[in-house]
Amino acid sequence: MLEYILNRFCGRRRFTAAAESLIGLVRENNEDSFACSFGLGARNALLVVADGIGGHANGEVASRMCCDIMIEEWEKNHAGRRRDFSGMPDFMKWMIESANSAVYDRNCLEKLRRPMGCTVVAAIVTCEQLVIGHAGDSRCYGVNGDGGLEQLTDDHTLRASIIRKASCHVAECDLPASNIISKAVGPAKHCNPTVSVFPRTRFSRLMLCSDGLTGMVDDAVISDMLCRGRSPREVTSMLTSAAMKNGGGDNITVITAFC
Repeated sequence: MLEYILNRFCGRRRFTAAAESLIGLVRENNEDSFACSFGLGARNALLVVADGIGGHANGEVASRMCCDIMIEEWEKNHAGRRRDFSGMPDFMKWMIESANSAVYDRNCLEKLRRPMGCTVVAAIVTCEQLVIGHAGDSRCYGVNGDGGLEQLTDDHTLRASIIRKASCHVAECDLPASNIISKAVGPAKHCNPTVSVFPRTRFSRLMLCSDGLTGMVDDAVISDMLCRGRSPREVTSMLTSAAMKNGGGDNITVITAFC
């Protein structure tokens, strides 16, 4: 079990987060990675979950590179101490594209027949904003002021794209496999991540995860646990345990934050 606990003031609101990454019950290695940055004196936090693309070589290398490079860019640019938040959405995109360039260049250098890559979801939490960036099917959820669960990311998969564009219900048998990713970090020169901005005060709790959680646990259970848990540590443990009890068919990574 990997865990990272943060307990600091972000602006005037306390910010606490916990993370856990499990190999699951089926996979032979863990291709998920996560990273958190919120140090002493910081005003802003960065949370990242990356998931190596299944079936591709070195998925665990791609996910670790993605997290490491995003943290490196965050710290190199002193983003944790910034007081001007206006550039955070562009900076989020820059961090993800920087990670993409590094993984893409390594793919080119090693001339891999099946290029390595990963999905990513990241959150920047400031005193005023919540900035979410993602590529692929790793997700971010938020609990709003009414206690309702909101999915803050739309999966970049062929299946999700067809469902979004369909004017009527599409039968399950007519849909492609859920693991066909339309955006990812590494395989292409640019990944063009989606970046969204929300008011910080809109959500009291956040959860970032790989599809090893959402593939095993439905939204109703996620909502119940995210709302019911007394601490990020407790919520994270409940969620990963639920995924394991339901079969643990993939690596499971969860970051929960109370903000």
